[in-house]
Amino acid sequence: PDSNIVGDALWCSLPFDAGGAPALRQNFPSKGFGNAFSARVELYRQLAVEVGVRPSHRRGQVWHDLKAAMIHMVDDEGVQIVLILDEAQHLSDRFLTDLSGFLNFAMDSRNLLVLWMVGHPGLLGTLRMKYHGALTSRISARIHLEALARREDSRAFLSHGLEAAGATSKVVSDNAAELLYRVSRGIPREAARLLRESLILAHEQDRSTVDDTVLETVLDKEKL
Repeated sequence: PDSNIVGDALWCSLPFDAGGAPALRQNFPSKGFGNAFSARVELYRQLAVEVGVRPSHRRGQVWHDLKAAMIHMVDDEGVQIVLILDEAQHLSDRFLTDLSGFLNFAMDSRNLLVLWMVGHPGLLGTLRMKYHGALTSRISARIHLEALARREDSRAFLSHGLEAAGATSKVVSDNAAELLYRVSRGIPREAARLLRESLILAHEQDRSTVDDTVLETVLDKEKL
């Protein structure tokens, strides 16, 4: 069934710089689509709404209107549209086949959309299936995030994430950072999850930093 075909979707628009490349910046227009789409066409209907198009209930019409809107955004407004499908390992085969058809229609002669499919390793196995060959042929880059084996890489990952979130002072103590590295086994997703819970607890306790005591409380709660 297609009632739970995708976890999260996000679209954003990036302005082009003088050289014609997307000008990346920390804060760019973005919109989340929630947890699930009720049908395959719902992704395109919601995307149409976000780009200012009245969505049709007919898939072919939605595709046509979306393509026209994207051409206007790229040519007249000077933006690059980025669509991110998170938890993409849950996408159904029917959805992926449909997505391939949309990309073939929307980008038959030019690239109007950048699509990021983010998911667990099982996604790669799905895309390697023969009947997804058309979609796979459009993939220009594959990135696999390995566990961070070195402590310094884990610290750098932690610092970058906090800085990107707006932290201007030290938020995690050295002892907590070491403990986080050992417990998460260097897996970024697990480290981020534990840190998020620790930050919430530190805030509730009116603490300005996450120390090993706060993190240990979270680990005890989760029996890790």
